[in-house]
Order: sequence, then structure tokens, then C-alpha cells
Amino acid sequence: GRADAGVLVTAIFGGYSKTNPGVLKRVPLDPPIGSYFGNWTVQLGNTALATRLQKWLCDAQASGLMAKTFRRTMGYPLPAEPTCVK
Repeated sequence: GRADAGVLVTAIFGGYSKTNPGVLKRVPLDPPIGSYFGNWTVQLGNTALATRLQKWLCDAQASGLMAKTFRRTMGYPLPAEPTCVK
């Protein structure tokens, strides 16, 4: 593979491990580790995709879509977002 490690939520880890037994190893992490939703990994050098995702993210943040969707999905207000840089 291209990565030595990844941090996954339990639901993703469990689903992947079910269909790909023995591929991933669960390693418990000591606190503090934060949970952040909506993380993307883009292959190094794929600037076209990274730029497109960044523009979409900035537009969704500015229009209020991000906050509205987060509240509907998670059931509580979206925490303060970092300043978006296009």
C-alpha cells in the first residue's frame, strides 16, 4: 500500500474488516484523540482533485450548507470551523 497507518472510526474499520479479513490491525490509541468528520485523503500530486474539494468545502461553508447538514446529521450545532482558504 501507500500508507503505513490510518485512523478509522469503528464503523468503517468493522465494515472493511468484514469484507477484507486480516488486512487491517486494530491498535488502541491512548487519549487524547479527537474525532473529526469529513476528512479527505487525496493522493499526493492530485492538485486538481484537492482544489475542487477545497472549493466545494469553502462554498458549502459560506452558504451554510455545511452547518445545516451537520446539525441534521449529528443532532447538534457544527463547532466553529476554521477559516476557509480557496
